[in-house]
Amino acid sequence: MKKTIALVLAMLMVLSIIPLAFAEDNATEEDPVDDAGDNETEEDEPVVTVISGDNTTDEEPADEEPADEEPADEEPADEESADEEPEVEDETEGNETEVEEEEEDVVELPEEDLDAAGITPDSPLYGIERALERISLKLTLGKSAKAKKGLSHAQERLMEVKAMIAAKRMGAAAEAQEEYDEIMEEVEENVAELGDGDSVEELQDELEIEEALEENEEILAEVSNLRTKFKGLTPEQEAEITSIVGSLGDSISDAKVEVSVKKNKTKIKIKAQGEMTDEEVAQVEEQVKAAVQAGEKAKIQIKVKNNKGKGRGAGDDDELEVETENEENEDEDEEESEDEEDTNSTSSGKGKDKEKPNKGKGNNK
Repeated sequence: MKKTIALVLAMLMVLSIIPLAFAEDNATEEDPVDDAGDNETEEDEPVVTVISGDNTTDEEPADEEPADEEPADEEPADEESADEEPEVEDETEGNETEVEEEEEDVVELPEEDLDAAGITPDSPLYGIERALERISLKLTLGKSAKAKKGLSHAQERLMEVKAMIAAKRMGAAAEAQEEYDEIMEEVEENVAELGDGDSVEELQDELEIEEALEENEEILAEVSNLRTKFKGLTPEQEAEITSIVGSLGDSISDAKVEVSVKKNKTKIKIKAQGEMTDEEVAQVEEQVKAAVQAGEKAKIQIKVKNNKGKGRGAGDDDELEVETENEENEDEDEEESEDEEDTNSTSSGKGKDKEKPNKGKGNNK
């Protein structure tokens, strides 16, 4: 009986232990499965990144490796930007130095030359000045006056060319050169139409125009010499200056030829009018030229005294007189004194005539 009770108790104990053992076995088997499931879910879930600007952020920083790699990628970018910034600074510094060199490599002109140039082609007022000059030229009367005023405008264009080349502004210099060429064409046309007035006055006009052209040649030589004053000119700048100077020189040469032809015609006319020799015509030209250089108007009268039939032989030459203004005044004074003497002599003669009739009457008585 005791043995049966002990066996029953033993069986109960065994039966109670078996469920506990199965429960522990199930617990141990379910733990690895859960771990594996967790790992699979962690591996299957994608990492979503949001890009905003240059920085990247992870919504679920499941893996630590990408987070570690991102700073590694950003560091080279920062280094590249740091390397690029000095290059930009170097370029800007290079441009500034080039501009400074260009500003330094200019020729400084005297204030007189700058004042003579006045408003230059690089000024917005240049077109207005040119329009006013054209209006003034249209209102000028007389071909000689038009030619002289045109030459004064042309000389101002030359000074503008000089100022612009000195500043290395070749485009503006070329614009002034084109204006100069147009003005000189008009001057040639006006010179060709001279010849309606007195021959001596015409000769003086031609000599004045010739003198102005010589002044233009002197200024052009100064413009050409500017090339030697620059520290360094590019081949393009050298070619531009050569072209500008060449065109200006051609305009001056053409005008000088026209004036020379016209002057020779005027001297031939003077020779024919006064029946002069070449030496006498040259003498008149020298006197007119002296008046031009002095800035005065030459008042010369050419008189031909024909004394044939007054006791001189038929083969005698005519007497030539070239009188200036002072000589004319002296002649007028002499004529006035002669007139006074004539009046005195006539008055004395009348007094004698009155006395004679009185004497006659007394004798008759």
